[in-house]
Amino acid sequence: MPIVLDYDDVIFDTFKKLIKFYNKAYREWFRKEHFIHADFKKVWRITREESSARFREFFKSTESASIIPYPGSRDFIRRLAMRHELHIATNRPEEARKETIQLLDRYFKGMFTDVHFCTRDWGLDHFRKKSSVCREVMANIILEDHPENVIDCAMDGRHVISSRPAME
Repeated sequence: MPIVLDYDDVIFDTFKKLIKFYNKAYREWFRKEHFIHADFKKVWRITREESSARFREFFKSTESASIIPYPGSRDFIRRLAMRHELHIATNRPEEARKETIQLLDRYFKGMFTDVHFCTRDWGLDHFRKKSSVCREVMANIILEDHPENVIDCAMDGRHVISSRPAME
């Protein structure tokens, strides 16, 4: 049975590294409790284009390269992969494909059938929804943390396992 998993803040602890990078690069003092919106540009009080540029910098940074999986996720995914066809659906931009695949290969080599990117132009163009990825791979289950994606997938008839570790 195909299952789709989100990448950032579902299997990888990205949020912590992103905030560390952002605070250092832009001399800010954000903490996780500041993120009451899933749309980071609202929290950062910057434009969409500025947000895209800052994510581009992050994806090329040493902080991004040092992201690690959540404790227990490697064992959990290894067990799932023994019985199911696993796919990643991510809102990371296609331009971050190399860095994304490198981290997956470092921690989850051979466990995922494919990685499906849902944005391009450094996140400015959301060209497909994760629900369409689920339909494409015929997955009825998705593990997802972003509220808009959770709602979209649920409305599309998918079983959504939702977690919000970054915003807790």
